[in-house]
Amino acid sequence: MADPSNKPKQTLFTRTTALVWSALSVMLALQWSADLGMLGSPDGYITPFARATSTLRGILTAACMAQGLYFFLAGVFGRKVSAVGLCLQILPEQFSPWRQCLS
Repeated sequence: MADPSNKPKQTLFTRTTALVWSALSVMLALQWSADLGMLGSPDGYITPFARATSTLRGILTAACMAQGLYFFLAGVFGRKVSAVGLCLQILPEQFSPWRQCLS
């Protein structure tokens, strides 16, 4: 049988992890947002690669902000936040190939 005194410690750790992941997601989205704002050279030329990837980066930035908001709300208001469920939500997004190719 599980030790009832250990449950608040697990919940605190899980919520803290959700809040830290939220902060990391928002910082990454802000980084990408700054990158999008600085596209082009001083003379205004935007390379074909930058032009082709700007829409995808914008979508990715919005997705990271939404993920940050989701994990913030899960960490603050989530009553049934489990470590396994949180890990299953974080890992697929972290290791997705489309995120790695734009970093």
